[in-house]
Amino acid sequence: MAGESARRQDGERASDGTVLPDSSTPRLLDSISAAARQRHEETVALLQELVRVPSVNPYFTGTHGPSREGDVQAILADRLVRLGAQLDRWEPDAGDLAEYTGGPGYYPNRDFGGRPNLVATLTGSGGGRSLLLLGHVDVVSAGAGWTVNPFGADRRDGVVYGRGTADMKAGLTAAVAALEVLRDAGVGLRGDVIFASVVDEEAGGMGTLALVDRGYRADGAIIPEPTDLHVAPLCRGIAWGRLTIPGRAGHIEMPQPHWREGGAVDAIALGRMVLDAVDQLNERWAASPSKRHPLLPLPCQVKVSMLDAGE
Repeated sequence: MAGESARRQDGERASDGTVLPDSSTPRLLDSISAAARQRHEETVALLQELVRVPSVNPYFTGTHGPSREGDVQAILADRLVRLGAQLDRWEPDAGDLAEYTGGPGYYPNRDFGGRPNLVATLTGSGGGRSLLLLGHVDVVSAGAGWTVNPFGADRRDGVVYGRGTADMKAGLTAAVAALEVLRDAGVGLRGDVIFASVVDEEAGGMGTLALVDRGYRADGAIIPEPTDLHVAPLCRGIAWGRLTIPGRAGHIEMPQPHWREGGAVDAIALGRMVLDAVDQLNERWAASPSKRHPLLPLPCQVKVSMLDAGE
């Protein structure tokens, strides 16, 4: 398995060469648990530090300048350097990724100035399989209705509140903490661990596309997105689309001829018909076994997430 402990090298081997647990395993787990408890407050503090950086994806702010994603990466990089990791930081370039035009995750002319990806590699002693820990630093806009500062990372009754705590700065924090805990417990790894923190996930995933294009691969991967602590061995894909319904202006107090004869066309009224059709489509898909998967809680759906009604 990826990250096999050096303490277990005297155990029996499975047919694939994996070292099986031996009598020292309970002691090893106790050592890891003790190290995690000792590091608990420092881990929570790291989460709060990350949440207090408003790394809102520029897609949601309407700006094209640098976001605060790079500031989050700098915090993570500092912790990972202390672990002895080799760092790779780069700003994705839409032009360099043009070969993926038309494919998932590619968006032309997206600006990544000041928005670097971060990869930290911890090289194992050799002979083990590699593991990728993958997360993203961007968050969606805070929105309205907060009763606390959305970027204050207030801690109350064992809970940290703030935009990005679950999605997914807690996941990034947990990944860093896991590596720190293994070091504190004296666990040596045979396989390489690749910690990857990407930008732009919330607006289509182009940061991850740049990661794959750069050549990063692993034998296994853990993406610590919030799943209520359930193991999710797969995820649904996503396809973005834009539907434009053309209209024709006309005075509301004037009788209108038929649209074929130049009369006004109410694009909003037509849009209502499209929305109804989407609802009907989703009802059909909900009843179709071909649109369900036993490991996903919901069937495939079409969701209209934004409307722009023109003038």
